[in-house]
Amino acid sequence: MNAVGIDVSKGKSMVAIARPFGEIVAKPFSVPHTSTGMQDLLSRLATLQGDTRIIMEHTGRYYKPMAECLSSAGFFVWSSKIASASGSSPFSLAIVARVRRFCLYGR
Repeated sequence: MNAVGIDVSKGKSMVAIARPFGEIVAKPFSVPHTSTGMQDLLSRLATLQGDTRIIMEHTGRYYKPMAECLSSAGFFVWSSKIASASGSSPFSLAIVARVRRFCLYGR
């Protein structure tokens, strides 16, 4: 099982990939909201072995095109609107907790 955490903002998203028990597959990396950026992300996700679940954190509507693209490519996508806190890191503790819970329990 692969858990892909995506923190969505206006022009780009931060993406990290983990497996159960804290195995880091990819440290957070930036994906621009462009056709090339999305194709690069889809290519990278296609190389992952096993089931992949994508969890998106967003504070506005900017997640919709990315969610539709990932879903259309056959990935399971779940999004959660979380209030942003000024000064928090792009890959917040809340999304890390959700990624871990998804990896371990599938919910």
